[in-house]
Amino acid sequence: VALVTGASRGMGRAVALELAARGFEVIATMRDPHAGADLPDQAAVHGGRLRVAALDVDRPRTISIPDGLRVLVNNAGVECATLPVEAQPADDWRRVFETNVFGLVEVTRRAIPSLRAAGGGVVCNVTSASLLAPVPFYGVYRASKAAVAALDESLRAELAPLGIRVLEVLPGPIATDMLAGSE
Repeated sequence: VALVTGASRGMGRAVALELAARGFEVIATMRDPHAGADLPDQAAVHGGRLRVAALDVDRPRTISIPDGLRVLVNNAGVECATLPVEAQPADDWRRVFETNVFGLVEVTRRAIPSLRAAGGGVVCNVTSASLLAPVPFYGVYRASKAAVAALDESLRAELAPLGIRVLEVLPGPIATDMLAGSE
């Protein structure tokens, strides 16, 4: 069983379909399940099993972790206007960190017992290649992804004895809706 957050579009959608094609029973989660209504049929074309479920990482009551979970892909994320740090409103910082850091932490925290019960598994957190070089005007986004990278280091040490691997994926610019919407 694999759970993918932010699977309505872009990388999350592609990852959910790929995991289904590779034999995982996938729960593709997103804020609005209607956005992924076609995903089960797309997965079935390649013999995959996929269901769509509502999950908003900013709303803990929507977070449901399936039994038998072996793979968690924390892909949900947001950006904001690309402004100099001195001009970036505090509300932007709070909104981005709420989703990109605190939402990811809450999903992961809730998934660990299921992964432990399944005998181990993988937590894969999507950060950003923008962490590898200074990128002006992306302070909020980069800081949120750097926080996840630091969290991953701690999680690796905590979860390794449980047979749970923690992976970090640092994608560069990919032609997705999120990139197209970047300011």
